[in-house]
Amino acid sequence: MLSLLRIEYLPTVLLPSIIGIYFSKRQLLVLLPSLIGWCFLAIGQNLLNDFFDQDRKLVLGRRGLLLLSIAITILSFPLFSFELILYPVLFFIIDVLYNWKLKKIGIINITLQVLAYSILPYLYYSSSINWVILSFFVIGGFGGELMHECIDEEATYRLLKEKTIYLSRILVLIAILLLGYITFSYDEYLMFLPLLLIFILGEIGLFIDPKNKNIRILGTYTGCFMIVYFMMIFVKLGMV
Repeated sequence: MLSLLRIEYLPTVLLPSIIGIYFSKRQLLVLLPSLIGWCFLAIGQNLLNDFFDQDRKLVLGRRGLLLLSIAITILSFPLFSFELILYPVLFFIIDVLYNWKLKKIGIINITLQVLAYSILPYLYYSSSINWVILSFFVIGGFGGELMHECIDEEATYRLLKEKTIYLSRILVLIAILLLGYITFSYDEYLMFLPLLLIFILGEIGLFIDPKNKNIRILGTYTGCFMIVYFMMIFVKLGMV
């Protein structure tokens, strides 16, 4: 069941959310319902992706998969603040269009993914926009999506060919520099330094063997480690 829901991809939507919460100086547990809402939305769209792609064994069948996707998506919306409901609604619309038709259009497909999974969750929680952090999510998001395109040889890779690899590396390097700038911009930089190191270690595979499918697993673990470390920061600072 966990494989069916693809929960391993949840860090892509959780990390921007948690960072948005932290820099807005808000309490984590107060916003837990909306974090669960983002998870439900992402799971619902993962199921919809499998419904349209049919590239995996459908344990529930196509109809069962669609019904489960609809049910989980419906359950997500009451968990969000009504005043900010536009962000999850946009996420839903963008991802439905992506899964239905736009996934097969190079450049547009990864742009929609970055907008939905990186930008919208961050904006939902941000009391004011930090443009450096937002740039990190945009550039790092594009670098990560291009990496996935290289591994699966999907639409953008078929459009750009080997240029996809070089562009992905350049964007990831810029993202590392941005994260380094963010880290050392704060007096508590020693507290943020492990996050920078975790991110760098997680991206090493892209420069060694960019088409190795294990890079995706490494990226998943990187996101999970960064989330866990941020949780520790929340506890340490009494922001839980």
